[in-house]
Amino acid sequence: MKKKPFISLILPAYNEESIIIKSVGVIVDYMKSKEDKFSWEILIINDGSKDNTGELAESLAVENKNLRVIHHPVNLNLGRALQTGFKNAHGDIIVVLDMDLSYSVDHIERLVDKQIETDAEIVIASPYMKKGKVTKVPFIRALLSRTVNRFMRFAAQEKYYTFTGMARAYKADFIKNLNLKTKDYEINPEILYKAMILRARIIEIPGPG
Repeated sequence: MKKKPFISLILPAYNEESIIIKSVGVIVDYMKSKEDKFSWEILIINDGSKDNTGELAESLAVENKNLRVIHHPVNLNLGRALQTGFKNAHGDIIVVLDMDLSYSVDHIERLVDKQIETDAEIVIASPYMKKGKVTKVPFIRALLSRTVNRFMRFAAQEKYYTFTGMARAYKADFIKNLNLKTKDYEINPEILYKAMILRARIIEIPGPG
């Protein structure tokens, strides 16, 4: 029997007490529905939250053996949270999502399927490529994101559409060995630029929110 891919889902969390129970519940239910296809784990990286995010995450871990929580004692920002997740993930493929599920959970399977199909080091859910779209995002935030990504696309000689997006699948051995430095949201374009320098295979799929 062919071994099922082992998926590590990384969820950075900072002051997410209002949504963490619902969001993680949606992800857990989805992954349970895919257990014929994937083995899986969820890593919640509690990045020094000042509310009850950490306590709620621990209560979820008690209820589900596939879930682990790692706590930063203080807020170290997104870049450090992702690096902690990459370092501690046990999976063959690492998928990153936002806790607010601005990208729906069905992206998990789409990202992983494309990674397996293409053997890509990185697969990105892109709202800016053909058939992609932006939903559930405030107008000003969406406008800023589109502007930044157009600039980065131009700087990268129009090779890719989305540099800042969170919804991605990574080949675990690749991302674990990438020398990452940035501490905050800049980590996502940093990953892409360094992958390009290394001539890694990078694939985009349309990413409706």
